Amino acid sequence: MQSRYQVAGVLHEGSRRTIYSVEDLFTGRSLLLKTARSAADEPTRTNPLHDEYAILGSLSHPHIVPSAGFGSCPETGPYYTLEPISGVPLDTIQDRLSREELRAL
Repeated sequence: MQSRYQVAGVLHEGSRRTIYSVEDLFTGRSLLLKTARSAADEPTRTNPLHDEYAILGSLSHPHIVPSAGFGSCPETGPYYTLEPISGVPLDTIQDRLSREELRAL
């Protein structure tokens, strides 16, 4: 990852996944990079992001974030990259919306 992406910051860190803001050093594009805990932490799965990436890569829809690439590195294990989207994170506005408005999203 260090030779290809430069980490600009952590956008989200959960119990199973971490999402970083990165710059692709080959193309200069800003991307999101998603990692999972190592396979050693999840003995039932050898590559926890592989299926997720394969499904995302097979979909094409204006409301689905396009995936950009898949890889693995010693620092993070498996990862994939996504195109960033603009806007306000849903969790910052969900308390202000009614159930009907949330369903419409």
